[in-house]
Amino acid sequence: MRLESWTDPAIIIPAAAGLIGAAVGGLFTIWAASRQTRLQFEQQKREAREAVARQMEGLKFLIKDAKTPPKCTAVALRLREFFVTNPERLNAEPEHREFFEKYLTDQYWTDAQMLGFWTDADNLKP
Repeated sequence: MRLESWTDPAIIIPAAAGLIGAAVGGLFTIWAASRQTRLQFEQQKREAREAVARQMEGLKFLIKDAKTPPKCTAVALRLREFFVTNPERLNAEPEHREFFEKYLTDQYWTDAQMLGFWTDADNLKP
C-alpha cells in the first residue's frame, strides 16, 4: 500500500466518520445508562419514602385505636422501634422528637398521658 492512499479523501473521510460515529455512540450509551441508573435510584428512594409514610400513617391509626394502657404500651413500643429503625423520621420534624421524648421513654400510662398520646399523634408527619 502506498503512502498516498492514507491521505486520499476517499479513504480518510469514511474512516474518520466511522471513528466519530463510534465515539458518539459510545458517549450516548454511557449517558443513557447513567440516566437510567439515576432514575431507578430516584424511584427507589421515592418508594422507600412512601413506604415509611404508609407505615407512619398505620402507626397513627394504631395510636388512635389504643384505648387501654397495655395497648398504648404496645403501640408505643412499635412506634419507638419505627423511630429507631428510621432515625431520619425522628430528626425530620421537631414534633417527632418531642413526641418521642414525651411518650416513648416512659412505660407508665395515666389517663391524661393517654389523651395526650392520642391528640399529639395528629402532629406526627409522615
